[in-house]
Amino acid sequence: MLDTHLQAVELLRDISHVRNYSASEWAAALTRSGFGVADYRTWRLRMDFPVWTARMSTPEANLRGIRVLQEAASAETKAYFAIEADGSFLLDILWIEAIAELRHG
Repeated sequence: MLDTHLQAVELLRDISHVRNYSASEWAAALTRSGFGVADYRTWRLRMDFPVWTARMSTPEANLRGIRVLQEAASAETKAYFAIEADGSFLLDILWIEAIAELRHG
């Protein structure tokens, strides 16, 4: 439910958006590519709605669509993203330090 909400608002904001990957998806992709996770950090970053949408020149109709999705979101989704009255919200951030794994063979 949380992932679906985020992907929907991201796609309305930026039509070139593919998806936001989870920490486990990033770790698996790194492993498949021959890397290991040496360290990682997570935090939450406030997305200021006007700045966040202006960055992509989001069309007015899409801005309204994002706001409709935010207003119709479940209580759990609203609480998780800390959606504010102006549409600003918190986004999960992930920083990964990856190291090349030695390959024998």
